[in-house]
Amino acid sequence: LMLDAEQRIVQASANSADLLGHAAGVLLGRPLQVLGGDVAARVSALAAQSSQSVLDLDRPAPLRCQVERDGRAVAMEGGLSRVAGVGLMLELE
Repeated sequence: LMLDAEQRIVQASANSADLLGHAAGVLLGRPLQVLGGDVAARVSALAAQSSQSVLDLDRPAPLRCQVERDGRAVAMEGGLSRVAGVGLMLELE
């Protein structure tokens, strides 16, 4: 997922429906909170550390979180990095 400065989803992979339970087209323009779980809070925490120069997001920072899928919490792992001029890139597996 690619996120803008307000953590709205501006790009999503074609496999979003399989992985996250939401088709890419449905996610576009929506806030990250639409995924449920604690993913938005975890991303916000890492982004805050980056803005305070505690964490460098030029390289992916490891991220563990949960999203909600079909009413259940699903554990995810991945990384968060900054893409200059675009926003944040969130990769989840």
